[in-house]
Amino acid sequence: MMGHAIMRQNTFMRGGGAAFLFVLIFLWILTFKRPSIPAVPGSWQPSSAQLEVAQSPVVQDGIKRASPPSNLGSYPKITLTEPADDNIRDIQNSTLGFQKIFILSMPNRSDKRDALTLSAYLTGLDVEFIDGVNGSLVSEKAYPQPWKQDEPAGTIGCWRGHMEIYQKMVREKISTAMIMEDDVDWDVMIKAQMTEFARGTRYLQKSVSPTHSPYGDGWDILSTGHCGIWNKVREDQDYWVSENDPTVVVPIQREWWRKPNLTPPALAGDRSRVVMSPYQLSCLASYAVSLRGAARIIYDQAILPNAQGIDSGLGAICKRHEYGFNSCLAAYPMITGVHRPAGDMTRESDRKTLRTGRVREKAQSDNLMFPVRMNLGSLLLGDTVVKAQWPDHAMVQELDTRTYELPRGRGVFVRGDEYIKDVPEEEQKVLTDTAQVEKKAVTETEEKKAEE
Repeated sequence: MMGHAIMRQNTFMRGGGAAFLFVLIFLWILTFKRPSIPAVPGSWQPSSAQLEVAQSPVVQDGIKRASPPSNLGSYPKITLTEPADDNIRDIQNSTLGFQKIFILSMPNRSDKRDALTLSAYLTGLDVEFIDGVNGSLVSEKAYPQPWKQDEPAGTIGCWRGHMEIYQKMVREKISTAMIMEDDVDWDVMIKAQMTEFARGTRYLQKSVSPTHSPYGDGWDILSTGHCGIWNKVREDQDYWVSENDPTVVVPIQREWWRKPNLTPPALAGDRSRVVMSPYQLSCLASYAVSLRGAARIIYDQAILPNAQGIDSGLGAICKRHEYGFNSCLAAYPMITGVHRPAGDMTRESDRKTLRTGRVREKAQSDNLMFPVRMNLGSLLLGDTVVKAQWPDHAMVQELDTRTYELPRGRGVFVRGDEYIKDVPEEEQKVLTDTAQVEKKAVTETEEKKAEE
């Protein structure tokens, strides 16, 4: 009998006792606080406007506390009619639907970084500063072909700075990035503008859901902050047109010389913003690059003998469209602009010294109607009503970001024979044959080099 009792006890230890011990260990593990799973870069996050509804008080260390106050800033009203699982909602996150937002800035320009950090906070954006490159420190052995030793240091440094970002994207497998230069400014309605821009880029690419990027997956370069573009006037093509947009600057304010031919009736309108496949572009205040696009730019600019000033280099890639007609897409007029602070005008550029001895009496942000930088004071007070920078040319002199919605665009098709080409001589650069204008510019450049 005693032997049977011992056997039953051992059976219990091997069976029920082991199970009991397992439960105790499991409960003990649950007492540990697990780390939260980090958000996937570029994934949808609610904006501050969506978090305004008060949350229940939380208890911490035995003390009841209210939830943190809402962030200050501008969070525009956007009505989305796309399906609930459409990733166009990612554009409302802190990186505008891209994996990263990089700002290229010289490390000694803390003044510019201060202002951009504040602007990003007030519009719900997260930005990462990338140190610019001093061109005089770039080894001559590393100069790309066909550049020579007398290439200006500012041009080399600017080119190398952008190349460093492409290299970082390829090395770290960053799927998409918005890249900005440190004199950039943007509209308080930036998230609404980029949502409408995405509708246009999707339409031109004939994107089919689901896509990885809310802007579609067929693009390499998205130009949002140029200082002028041409369109492909000889081609039958699609456009996306948003009419009566109050954030668009009117023609009298468009002081850049490179302008597209918008003579077809479907593209007309002083307040229209058009999404298109550009023939050429200038300036890179802001633009986006895909991982595939970054690799192709490195190949074009560092491996092949095609190196140019970086905006000209990207413009040439867009012109050739060898990777697809819509691999390069742009908004016209531009979505972002350039801020010019009051004071000594030599502070405006780190690439070269300009306007020595001249003073700007009043700050301004070129090509923007409701710039963040010109509304910082009111946004910090918690105001949602912002004023137009140029009231005399504004469609509306002020708008409330909580209630004002930008107009919805539409797709249009334009034939190559719809463009007016027989126009007055003074309008040639604005309206017509971009190929002839480009050929003339190339010829003049070649003649200048020959003289040197």
